[in-house]
Amino acid sequence: QQPFQELPPPTENVDEELRRVLQALVVIYSTQNNQHGDWNRKLADRYLVRFQSTPIAWMVCDQLLSDPSPQVRFFAAQTLHNKCQCDIFQLPSISMPSLRDSLTQHLHLAENGPYKTQLALAIAALAVQMNWTTIVQDLASTTDSLLILKVLPEECSSNRLVVEDETLRYMMEDALLSNAKQVLAYPSFDLWFSWIRYLPLSAQMIIDGNIVPECLAALNQNEMAVDVLVEVIRLYPSHAPRNQILVQSILPLVLQLPLEQALQGNNEDVQRAFCRIFTELGESYLSILLEQDGQAILTKVTQCTSIADKSISGMTHNFWYRFVMELEQLDDYRKRQDQVDLYTPHLLQLLDVCLVHLEYPGDEEIADDNIDDFHRERFYLGESIEDCCRLMGGNAVLERVGLRLTSWQANWKSVEACLYAMQPLAKYIPHDENQFMPQCFVLLSQLPQDIEPLRFTVSLFIGKYAPWLASHLEHLQTLLPYLAQGLSLPKCASASAIAIKSLCERIALGESVLDLYKQVCGKLELSVELEILEGLCRGVEPNQVQKYILQIVEPVGNRLQQSVQNSSSSHKDITNEIDRLTVVIRFLKMPGPALIKILQSSWILLESAGRKHPTEAIMAEKLCRFHKHALRTCGKQLYAPMLPTLMTMTVSFFQSSQQAPYLYLASIVITEYPQNPGLLQMIQALCQTSFAFLTSLQDLTNNPDVVEELFYCMGRVVKYSPDPLLSNSPVGGEILSSLLFCTLMGLELDHKAANRGTFNFLQHLVTHGAENNNAINVRTVIQQHGEAIVTKLVRALTGDLPVYCIDGGSGSVSGVLYKLNQLCPLDFQQKWLASTFLQIMVPDHVKQDLLTASQQQRSQNDFDIAVRSFRAASERFCKKDRHLK
Repeated sequence: QQPFQELPPPTENVDEELRRVLQALVVIYSTQNNQHGDWNRKLADRYLVRFQSTPIAWMVCDQLLSDPSPQVRFFAAQTLHNKCQCDIFQLPSISMPSLRDSLTQHLHLAENGPYKTQLALAIAALAVQMNWTTIVQDLASTTDSLLILKVLPEECSSNRLVVEDETLRYMMEDALLSNAKQVLAYPSFDLWFSWIRYLPLSAQMIIDGNIVPECLAALNQNEMAVDVLVEVIRLYPSHAPRNQILVQSILPLVLQLPLEQALQGNNEDVQRAFCRIFTELGESYLSILLEQDGQAILTKVTQCTSIADKSISGMTHNFWYRFVMELEQLDDYRKRQDQVDLYTPHLLQLLDVCLVHLEYPGDEEIADDNIDDFHRERFYLGESIEDCCRLMGGNAVLERVGLRLTSWQANWKSVEACLYAMQPLAKYIPHDENQFMPQCFVLLSQLPQDIEPLRFTVSLFIGKYAPWLASHLEHLQTLLPYLAQGLSLPKCASASAIAIKSLCERIALGESVLDLYKQVCGKLELSVELEILEGLCRGVEPNQVQKYILQIVEPVGNRLQQSVQNSSSSHKDITNEIDRLTVVIRFLKMPGPALIKILQSSWILLESAGRKHPTEAIMAEKLCRFHKHALRTCGKQLYAPMLPTLMTMTVSFFQSSQQAPYLYLASIVITEYPQNPGLLQMIQALCQTSFAFLTSLQDLTNNPDVVEELFYCMGRVVKYSPDPLLSNSPVGGEILSSLLFCTLMGLELDHKAANRGTFNFLQHLVTHGAENNNAINVRTVIQQHGEAIVTKLVRALTGDLPVYCIDGGSGSVSGVLYKLNQLCPLDFQQKWLASTFLQIMVPDHVKQDLLTASQQQRSQNDFDIAVRSFRAASERFCKKDRHLK
């Protein structure tokens, strides 16, 4: 057989398609490498995908089930399974019994493996489609029948199963429930798991089936026994009255499990199984912990948290979070405090366990691929320690950690763990605490200074306790030199800089930090340097501002001027200085005249920088960020004289660079100065430039950042300054019409941010039209494009077009449809929806539900529910249409 040379046209000839499928499968599974191998494999794959959606595939695959090749048989079974799920409408109902018999016969002949599973899945899907509700009685209790029964509940509930009438699902589910007692009598953990997870079995059925004792007896022999037990505990929580009889039977049995013995052993699989069981027990039986004496449960979970393997003990993190949240939400304060007192010993044990887990591992360094996991685990442990604070108070936790810290004996890892654990306590410790905190800071000077992980944590600890240090200045003498020295160590520099910033925010450090900044400026990573600069600016006293302006701003200005004028300087040299200047503008509280003077003196330099590197996105971003913070720091009134220059520069730079940040800067201007008479000219210029290079969907795809910012900018125009755009002026009408043309393309753009920006603008526009009777331009343009808009929105709901927000927020499919229905109800209901419904393969009752919600003018929340229901139903049914296309 020769490889495909081109994609052959589809035929209705079974023999021909059979030959082609076999030929394509040979290409797919071939291990030969030739110069056309990849091309042939892709072509064969395209053919097989197309073949799977055709009606003739039913007959071809039925024959392929008898092929001697395992790969061919698997492909045939998988195809029939998919078709039984999605393409059953292609098969006459009279043919379903014969297909069922054929699949069943092949199932009996098949060996265990993926092929046999696919056959069982196909039979299960077909059983739902043909309403074979007597399947349990018709199947004998053989291994093959148990395989079908195992997959049947999941297949019945699957969203991938497209049924013409949802009643078929419910009828099958009712049939399975009526036979559940008989099925649960089969001793199969796989079968039990499927039926418990996907069917609403009653608690009494679980008890009658003796499932829990059977699982407990097989925990060490069968992993599925653990899965079944965990699923039973999860699906039958203690707060539901109907589950009480099952909960009362499970609890004593599970609590008798030999957890202590498992913890003493080295079998990780057993420890993992027990941890899963007891963690699920704690989460599902939270109502017992909150309302009764649940110490037995909490003891087991605490023991699981103490397991040395953090991949196992980490399973308990979510339980502790939920436990604390639920306990805090108890309305009865006295009851809440009684429960906290009851569980305090367990919380203290949890604290001790967290301190052990926080320690760095043995002498070897942590592998690079494990660093993220290690720090993630520490973060969750820190969260658990803070949870203990919220329940027991900061002093109780500090005492526990402080005693451990002050008793250290040359073990830096224990010290480091304690200092790390104390960081989340900082906000719970009063500023006058004098029992442990002074000892802690005395201890810092005694610690080894050459261990970088320890030094990193010490630096962060100092920063966290800056509020306490502000009341205990006697400890500062040794801390600043320690932090300054840490700046020279690459792994400690960021922590030292953050600590210095935190100290500056609370304590007037003045000259010492200024001298330090002068020494390190330009010698550290920029992000580290900016942290110090921010702290320096935040900590300046009002009477010292002028001095700092001279010593900080002037050097920045000089370096910026040199970088701009030097032809060999890179854009990074310039953006670094812009970042420094931005920090000064944001955080140095200077008088208005001084601020304006800085802005005016730097304006020409910044404009020259933008013109020197017009195509550098990072340059545009930094410039716009500077001007945004300058405007907001000055305030609208003080900045107003410079606004025309800013608007002119924004338009000019966008025209020359087509960079998205300038559109974002324009949106800031629109928000801050919505009544400025120059807005229309700026909007017109920005839109004309955008429309000149956004003429097709491919253009939008190539410029998603511009699309995002353009539509968010226009959304702000509609929200804050609608008159220039939405009045009856010819200019506004022309811009609006072009925007709608671009919007229609944007609705097809598969880019999250750009797509959401498009929806944001569209919803603001339609909302304005619906809420303002004089918005004639809006009504006119919506009536022109309404049908196209609705068609694309409905196609997004069916899955044909990308969508990232169904409802909620300031731009969603449901939000736009809802406002369109308010703006033009008759057109929306009688024309646009009706026309769109003719183009999609969705049952009439699904379409009618959405139409009824529109006609009844339901609330936004109720309309959202109708839209979500339409999406869930139509997505399944429209799979057929997409497959055929």
